[in-house]
Amino acid sequence: MKRVFSLILLSLFILLSVSTGFAANADVSGRPLILTIKVEGMITPGTAAIIERGVQEASVRNASALILILDTPGGIVDATLKILSVLSSSDVPIITYVTPQGAIAASAGAFILLSGHIAAMSPGTTTGAAMPVTISPAGEGSQAADEKTINFLAGHIRSIAGSNGRPGDVAERFVTENLTLSSADALDLGVVDYIEPDLEALLQTIDGTNIQINNTIVTLEVQNAEIESIESNISEKITHIISNPQITFILLLVGVF
Repeated sequence: MKRVFSLILLSLFILLSVSTGFAANADVSGRPLILTIKVEGMITPGTAAIIERGVQEASVRNASALILILDTPGGIVDATLKILSVLSSSDVPIITYVTPQGAIAASAGAFILLSGHIAAMSPGTTTGAAMPVTISPAGEGSQAADEKTINFLAGHIRSIAGSNGRPGDVAERFVTENLTLSSADALDLGVVDYIEPDLEALLQTIDGTNIQINNTIVTLEVQNAEIESIESNISEKITHIISNPQITFILLLVGVF
């Protein structure tokens, strides 16, 4: 019994020492934390799931910001609306950034870009072309959605832009006219706030910037931050694959055969 009791005390001592060491390391570091998520390829419910998890994790860990790195041609409307809802309720600064050079934030990606408290693009990137389309499972291609859907999404993107101090009339044209903007044009029209070549340069530029979150002014502290990337878990990867309309159509054909 004495030996067992001694082992328990020794175990508790080791656990306390390890915990104290972790706390000391965190205190000594004192660096702000930034979490990043890459939004690449088609936007699906799997994309919405990882972004929702990322917002929650950023809040729990008291991160200085969550950065969505965008390079997407768009995606599913329902998943996009879910993402917009999650971002609008975030109590952590959201930075949306189209990068690297050659990347795009088209269609649903344009909606997400406009949802950031700070929106930025790299030189040589593009955004816009957000008119919704319907895809025929019979392989007849895509066509513009009905007028009701277009009007709703045009009003919604205008509202999103306006809530973040961006020109609603320009954002609305993304949907109604398939307006497409280069990074330089987007900056000139006030659609984005910055053009920076890479993430390090962007963080240096925005450090100390004041933004408004839920009627509260927050000062960004992102200089010399510790940057962690959030990766999709197994569930999110599976959801992303099976909810991709192209994959779904293939699976449907396999089922029919």
